[in-house]
Amino acid sequence: MHMANLNSSTRFLLLIPMVLMIVALAGCGGSSGSAGAPGPEGPPGSPGLQATINQVTISSTPVVDFTVVDDRGFAVPGITQASFTMAKLVPGRDGDSNAWQSYINRVEQPGTGDWPGTAPQVQAIAESNGTLQDNGNGTYRYTFATDLATVTEPLAVSYQPELTHLVGLQLGGAAAGTNAIYSFQPSTGRTSLISDRRIVAQETCGTCHGASLDAHGGSRVDAEYCVACHNPGTTDAQSGQTVDYRVMVHKIHMGADLPSEPYVLWGFRNARKDYSGVAHPQDVRNCATCHDPDNPRTPQAGQILTHPSIAACGSCHADVNFETGENHIRGENRPVTNDTCAACHSTGGIAGSVLESHAIPTKLASEEFQLNVLGLQQQGEQALVTFSVTNPKDGSTYALPGPLRALSARLHWTERNSSDYGRPSPLEADALANAVSAGGAYEVPIAIPPNDPPGNAPVDPTLLTVSLEGSAWLDGIEDGDVVRIAGATRFFAPNGAADVVERRQVVEDQACQSCHGQYEGPYSGHDQNRTDHVQMCVMCHNPSQARPGTAETPRAPHETSTDMMYMTHAIHASDIRGASEYRSFGDVGYPRPSSDCRACHTADTFQLTSVPRNKPAMATRVWNGDDVQDTFVSPQSAVCWSCHVGSSAENHMSFFGGQINASGDDLLTPSQETCVGCHGPGRVLDVGAVHPVR
Repeated sequence: MHMANLNSSTRFLLLIPMVLMIVALAGCGGSSGSAGAPGPEGPPGSPGLQATINQVTISSTPVVDFTVVDDRGFAVPGITQASFTMAKLVPGRDGDSNAWQSYINRVEQPGTGDWPGTAPQVQAIAESNGTLQDNGNGTYRYTFATDLATVTEPLAVSYQPELTHLVGLQLGGAAAGTNAIYSFQPSTGRTSLISDRRIVAQETCGTCHGASLDAHGGSRVDAEYCVACHNPGTTDAQSGQTVDYRVMVHKIHMGADLPSEPYVLWGFRNARKDYSGVAHPQDVRNCATCHDPDNPRTPQAGQILTHPSIAACGSCHADVNFETGENHIRGENRPVTNDTCAACHSTGGIAGSVLESHAIPTKLASEEFQLNVLGLQQQGEQALVTFSVTNPKDGSTYALPGPLRALSARLHWTERNSSDYGRPSPLEADALANAVSAGGAYEVPIAIPPNDPPGNAPVDPTLLTVSLEGSAWLDGIEDGDVVRIAGATRFFAPNGAADVVERRQVVEDQACQSCHGQYEGPYSGHDQNRTDHVQMCVMCHNPSQARPGTAETPRAPHETSTDMMYMTHAIHASDIRGASEYRSFGDVGYPRPSSDCRACHTADTFQLTSVPRNKPAMATRVWNGDDVQDTFVSPQSAVCWSCHVGSSAENHMSFFGGQINASGDDLLTPSQETCVGCHGPGRVLDVGAVHPVR
C-alpha cells in the first residue's frame, strides 16, 4: 500500500520508529543547537547558574566572598575559573558626570594588522591571578592579586575608601556566562544610600538583546558588569577608538546614522567589528528607552538631564568639534567645555533640557489622537461603521476632517470552518471622504460587492472585524512630517449576535514597541497610516496574501507570502536564512537569538498547538515563464518554514504530512500534518525545548 493512501494516524504510527533518525539527519534545517529541556531565566549559553557576591572586605588587598547555586537553588562546588574587576566611582569635575575608574589596567599594544591604530593604549581589564578558595559547599573566597594601596602602573589609581566601589565577577570554563556585581563604600561597608551610577538596567537592554549581551565570547553578559572596564580612558589600541561605555554604546546604536566616520573596533581577540550597518529599530532620540528615571533599578538615570557632557553628547553628535565649536551652534563657532553644557542644555536654558531637545514632535502629537470603532450594522450590500476620533488627553472629539490627512475603515471576516481571514485584502472605505455626522460620532458605509467571483463578500462568516487607520497634520510640525496614529480594531459577531469569539492574539503591541518604539514602527509603513496595532496588520497580512515576482525580478517561492506569521519570522530570522533571504530584508540584524520565541509571543502561543487546525494554508506564488502560479504551504509547516529553509527542512516537513508549494488541486487538509506528534508541548522535541526560549 502506498504511504499517501494511509490516513494520518496510521502514517504517524508507522513513522514513529523513524522519527529520531530523520530528525538527526534533517535537523529541521537547523541552526538552533542540540535539543534539551528549557533552561531557567538567564543568558544564552549559560549553564543556568547564579552567582552572588555576599561580602567584600578591603585591608589593602580585596577579599571577595561569593556563592554559586544552580537553577534550583542548590549549591554548586567545583568552580575553578573566575575573574574579577574592581573600580571606584570618581565624582565628576568641571561639569562632567561621575564615572567608574578601574584599579586594574594594562597597556595594549596595537600589533601589526589591517587597522589604523599604531600607539599603545591603556585598557581596564579583569584579573584572575589571585587566590580562589573553594569551600566545598557552593561558597567561595577570592583574594585579589592587586593591592589597591600600590596601584601605580600602567596608570596611577589611588585608593579612596570613602568613594563607592564596584566589584564585578565573571565565571569561566563551563560556567561562562555568569556575572555578578557588588557596590559598596569600603570606609563604612554600606551597600545602600551611597553614591552610585546606575543609569541603564540589564533588563532594559534585554528587551531588545535578550537575557544576555553575550560579549567577549559569551563570558560577559551583564550591562552593569560591563561599566567596570568600559570606563573613560579605556581605548582600543587597534582602532584608536575609546570604548568608554557611554560613548561606545551610543555610537553602536547610532550605527548607520552616525554623522562621522564609521565606528569600527578590533576588540575581542582583534576581530573587526564594523557598526556602520547597525540600524536602530526606533528613533535614537528616545533617551528614556534606555535611561528610565522611573525604574528603581536605575535611580541615577536622571543624570542624563543634569549632567550633559561632551563625551556623551559627542558620541552621537560626532560631527561637532567642541574645541572649536564647529557645527555646534548654527552660524557660530563657539568653543564648548563640560562646565558650560548645562547652562544651555537645562530646563529653562536656551536649548532646553536633554529630553526637551530630544523630543520628537510627531510622537508627542500622536498622543493627542485615538481612533475608536463604536459599532457595525449590516445593511444588505453595505456595512455601516460607526466611529469617532478623540483626544485621550481631554476626551474631546475631533470634527472631521479636522487635522487628519487620511482615515480609512476596513471590514474583514473569517468564514465558517476557518480561523483566519480568507481573502487577500479587506473591504475598504475612505472615512474622510464618505463619513457623515451621527450624534457626536461618524458613520461610513463600506460597500459589499456580490460574491462573484467567490471570496468578494462574506459567506457565512464566523467573525467580522472592523479596523481604523489614519494619520494627521498639525501646526508646528515640520513640512513632510506625518503624525502617526495608532490603529484600532473591534470584533463583531455576525447578525448582531452578542457572543463574539475574537481572533487569537499571539503578539501584544507592547512586545513590538519594546524594540521598535511607539508611533514610529515597525508597522509605520504604508504611507505612515498603519501604526502600532498588530490585530490590524493581520487583517491584510493573512494566509491568502502573496505577492508575485515579475519577469525582471522573479522571487523564489518562499519569498512571496506576506502572511504576518510567516513574514515577521522571516524578517527577524534573516541571520539564519542566509542566501534564502526574505525579499529586501536579508540584511536585517536581529539583536537576540532568532529562536527566542518568548521575545515576542505571549505565553505559549509559539507552540504549534496554537496554530488552529482550520487555519487556511498559506498562499505563495512563483513566476513560471509568462504565468504566475498560485501554490500553498500547509499552516504548521508555514510556521517552521519561515525560519528553517532548505531542502533538508522541507523534506522533513513533507515526510510528516506538511506541504510546501503545493498546487491548489493537490492541497490536503491540515489534519495531514503530524508535526505536533513530536514538536507539541511535552513531546520529545517540544518547540519550547529545541529553541532556547526565555
